[in-house]
Amino acid sequence: MASVLRNGISKLRNGTVGLCKLSSTNNVPFIQVACISTREVRKYRDPRPPPFPYEKKIFGPWDQLFDNTIHRFDDNSKLIVVEGPPALGKGELCKQLANELEMLYVPQASLNDYYVKYYDFDLKTLDDKLPEVCKSCDLPTFFKNPTIMNGAKVQFLFYQLKFFKTLNILTHILSTGQGVITEGSVWSDKVFANVMNIHGYLSDESMKIYNTTIDRSLFELMRPHLCIYLDAPVSVVQEKIKKRNNPAEVNSKVLNEKFLSDLEYQYKFNFLKSLSEHSHILIYDYSNGGDFEVIIEDIETLNFDVVKNAKRFEDWDLRTSEHWISKRKWYSECEHILIDYATPEDAAPECRVPGNEALLEHEVKKEFGPRQIWDTLYRPFDRNRREKKLLR
Repeated sequence: MASVLRNGISKLRNGTVGLCKLSSTNNVPFIQVACISTREVRKYRDPRPPPFPYEKKIFGPWDQLFDNTIHRFDDNSKLIVVEGPPALGKGELCKQLANELEMLYVPQASLNDYYVKYYDFDLKTLDDKLPEVCKSCDLPTFFKNPTIMNGAKVQFLFYQLKFFKTLNILTHILSTGQGVITEGSVWSDKVFANVMNIHGYLSDESMKIYNTTIDRSLFELMRPHLCIYLDAPVSVVQEKIKKRNNPAEVNSKVLNEKFLSDLEYQYKFNFLKSLSEHSHILIYDYSNGGDFEVIIEDIETLNFDVVKNAKRFEDWDLRTSEHWISKRKWYSECEHILIDYATPEDAAPECRVPGNEALLEHEVKKEFGPRQIWDTLYRPFDRNRREKKLLR
């Protein structure tokens, strides 16, 4: 019944375009115009309707009938990702852009999102009670001791965290109309997986499991409108890592010249080449930082028209209100299904837990950990913990 009513209401609405507005000219009746604008320009625009409180409220049948998804959209309802090697200032640029474009800044995924933040409890404090194969592994641990077991733990958990965070990002855009700028993304995760595999930190069998997980999950996500890539020679990246003076990075056995060179190659010749078919790409030499005003001007000149049957922005080419409602419901209310897609069907061989160790892990977490920890090592995300969105 709700579906029938939605169809009827959607036919009464004229708002059947996506993230683009329509303008008319003398020669062409309708031309799509979609250019991101700055805070100065936007202050003359009408404010958006109040955001839908998706973090606390279910997008139920009544909301699907009367809360039109696209009525909050404007030119800045976009997803922008900032990518590049470590220590170049991606996070700071994201914050500046978010402020200037009135978008939400979402920090890059961190393993502490799972080990500490998600449960309001530091799971790493249980390590001294657990067998080796069950212990946590954050980035400092991996940088210090890059074994194949630690590499697999880091890579698979990072992918799940990035996937989960992207689901929340897309839900935010569709529920509020506010654009999002984020540092790093789930789409570049395979860059690191490939380099980890090349350097022996991820076994070939684990790489096959990882690729299978990617193939059955990543296509569900709407790709970004824009990717900004910050570039610098490997020697400059190494100097900036030293200058940042993070002990885990400076003393790392991982972040050597060969690893960073392979990372650069994977970024430029695999990731950027593939993503350029679907998104705008802006590349800047960030050896000495960048000119923020130039970046803003470049973004303002980009045309984000959705062209029918074209690959670029095809994920956002949803022509009816019904399609936008279905996509919004899929991300916000069916995230447990999507997270299952991003969960490996089999554990990485380096991290398979024998029965006795698994039983001990369960007993330790039950006795010393918070009640909401799942028993299964690779299923860390509880579908019912809606208040624990990890956008900030």
